[in-house]
Amino acid sequence: MKIKYTFIIYLLCISSLAILGMKNKKDYKDFNDDNKALNKFVVGIMTDDMIDTAIGALKKGEKTCNTIVVAECLEKTKFSYGCSTQKIRIKKVFKGDLVKNEETINVLFADGIFMNSSDDTPEINMGFVNEMKVGKNYLIFLDEKIENSNMYSLKSSLIKPIFAYENIENKPCVSTMKPENATLYSNMSSNEFFVESESGLEKINHLKKSFLEKYPYK
Repeated sequence: MKIKYTFIIYLLCISSLAILGMKNKKDYKDFNDDNKALNKFVVGIMTDDMIDTAIGALKKGEKTCNTIVVAECLEKTKFSYGCSTQKIRIKKVFKGDLVKNEETINVLFADGIFMNSSDDTPEINMGFVNEMKVGKNYLIFLDEKIENSNMYSLKSSLIKPIFAYENIENKPCVSTMKPENATLYSNMSSNEFFVESESGLEKINHLKKSFLEKYPYK
């Protein structure tokens, strides 16, 4: 009798997982044919009460990072279930031997894409940093190569460790989805950093300037 009950519970678990899998597959949307796909997503905004902690984490990450490189962005964001990537070409290696000059790799940019139902606006965790622009150069802190792939993860940090070598004008980002501190990507798509206040932007831009002076390129 015990075996019979165990088998029934097992069947119920398998059925639940199958239903969940079908739901996730149904909810998933392929955004790769849409050049403005990010405009459909909700993104988070870095708040003033977190900016100092985030900057401290970036400073620590720079010291402990395995690999620091300059890379040229080759492609816009590519979406897959649960994450997004961007293709880059390594232009200079400042630290580490994880990659080589002129090597082409994929960087795991957004490690969280959430599509709860077909009626909800999808959400993407961009780490409070905009996607890289094709043809532009960036200072990037890499962590490791993901096994059995040509994909590399970024150094873990509250703010993703990607810094454009060009000067980009940033404006304070206003949350339209209280209390989540978030808004549609289209509302701040011209920014480099998604930060809520002018003082917060000054802090992150000051840190960016110090990094680019330490790791100059052209």
